[in-house]
Amino acid sequence: MSTKKSPRDKTKTLPKSSSGSFFTLINEKPSDFWWNFVYFLILSTAITFILVNNSANTLRSTTALIILGLLLSLDIFPTVYMVKILLRFTRNRYLQ
Repeated sequence: MSTKKSPRDKTKTLPKSSSGSFFTLINEKPSDFWWNFVYFLILSTAITFILVNNSANTLRSTTALIILGLLLSLDIFPTVYMVKILLRFTRNRYLQ
């Protein structure tokens, strides 16, 4: 006979002793934070690399503006996520 596992078995909860940790205060998983941070770093490095290694005339071309616009728009998502985490962290820190 097979036993059916409840959905509670699949979710892991943090122990109560770690209630003061950063991720507990912001109600997020550590993996979400780190993947967004890495994504932000990679895109920011790519944008910086493009800006440093090209002349101003090259950066004004249509292709360069499209590429930079695309990279900047992709970089907005992890930035907003990290700002949201920072706001949640500061708000929850003062509530406790």
